Amino acid sequence: MQTRSTPSLFRRKPFLRMIISGLAAALSVTLSACSAPRLSGRAESEHLQQSPCEQAYGSATLNDTRAKAGHLVVMRYLSAAQAQRQWLLVAANCSQRFAEGSIHSAQNALIHQSLANQLGQALDKADTESSSLEQGDVAHITGSILAAMALAEDRAGFAVETMASRHIPNASISTSDDYKAAASRLMSASSGANDPRQKVYAVGTILAHPAAVVDAPTGLRAPTLAAVEIDCAREEITAINGADTHTNAATSSSSTGYNGSRERERGLLTLATLVSGHALTAFDEGYPSFDHALFS
Repeated sequence: MQTRSTPSLFRRKPFLRMIISGLAAALSVTLSACSAPRLSGRAESEHLQQSPCEQAYGSATLNDTRAKAGHLVVMRYLSAAQAQRQWLLVAANCSQRFAEGSIHSAQNALIHQSLANQLGQALDKADTESSSLEQGDVAHITGSILAAMALAEDRAGFAVETMASRHIPNASISTSDDYKAAASRLMSASSGANDPRQKVYAVGTILAHPAAVVDAPTGLRAPTLAAVEIDCAREEITAINGADTHTNAATSSSSTGYNGSRERERGLLTLATLVSGHALTAFDEGYPSFDHALFS
């Protein structure tokens, strides 16, 4: 399985690093200068009046547009990195936009990877899922959501293990172990929710079609490993979208709503990162990354 990567400080080509840093500063100044004139204090007031969702969505869509073809490669590279992060904040802050934020984040991560290769830049290796959960706090997320996501992680772990045992390219036991460890961490944080993990799952389709399968939701043919990853992402999105995202009963007294809890925002950000990671791995393994295959 290909290694996920994350934006990093440039560690090679110092001259190119200076150019990129200078261009980033120049773009910031240019965009500020091109803004429509406002009355003194009005811009600040309007920004403060925006919700975290509105701020994240505005930044995500702006950088998403800049990351697309038609702009300078360096500008696209920088914008894709920003969009990747901002879309995750959309998923964490915006009610009904968890899927949109998580998947668009993965799409921009894919663009960022491609442009990094063009620019000869190395990206840091991403944290494993289990370490991300260890660092993140998901205790303020409803236990039933965490349990459902644990099932998805455990199922994906078993599927990857099955494929690794049959020497399917890019399927590894270490990835399987990471997914299963993530499932265990999710269950540990689920505040006594019933454990739905089965440990062993039906793998007839994988055994019959180890190389490629027809993706049932879209009818598209995709590499089997990519289908496993995107199915995990879909299952986890369903867990979020189909349940109450308020805090666990033990901590709900301090919560007033989806956007009202910083603790819950951090938890949703961690979960969105998991979903986005599975989607990105699916793209790396050959699953189509265009919107119709993901949002239809």
